[in-house]
Amino acid sequence: MGRTSFDQDNWTLRLHNVQIKDKGSYQCFIHHKGPRGFVPLFQMTSELSVFANFSEPEISPLSNITRQSGINLTCSSSQGYPQPIRISFWLKTKNSTVEHDGVMEILQDNDTELYNVSTSLSVPFPDDTSNVTIVCVIYMDSRETLFFSPPFNTGKAASQGNFFHQVLYTNA
Repeated sequence: MGRTSFDQDNWTLRLHNVQIKDKGSYQCFIHHKGPRGFVPLFQMTSELSVFANFSEPEISPLSNITRQSGINLTCSSSQGYPQPIRISFWLKTKNSTVEHDGVMEILQDNDTELYNVSTSLSVPFPDDTSNVTIVCVIYMDSRETLFFSPPFNTGKAASQGNFFHQVLYTNA
């Protein structure tokens, strides 16, 4: 069976199992079969955009986090489309939230055309606190779509839920 189906009741053409390669312009022509051949009744062009959600970004420590060694992390996410515009880390202490943009590493699967992305962070541990809550954020296109990692805490006293609500409120 093919990947298209047509509903004759409401004249709907459906494309099933959409793939990245399906994006683009499509033209629809409706003709009436008259005594002298087909007579055009209607024509239109539609643009198909394809979007695949990335996996939830995952933060992984590259080494033990201590005041002496600093904070060394990586963030990765996979199987998304289109390519994100950037990835950053948000570091939240008791007194501030600081954003650090990372260099985005990008891999694209030749068959599916889906992207896997990652970035790393290496910063000194802040002097004014014993606890830092970190979130990785993937920024998509101009639709302002963001993907958030679960909060990563450097200390045991951090409140994960509290930070996430503050982040959403601050950027709303």
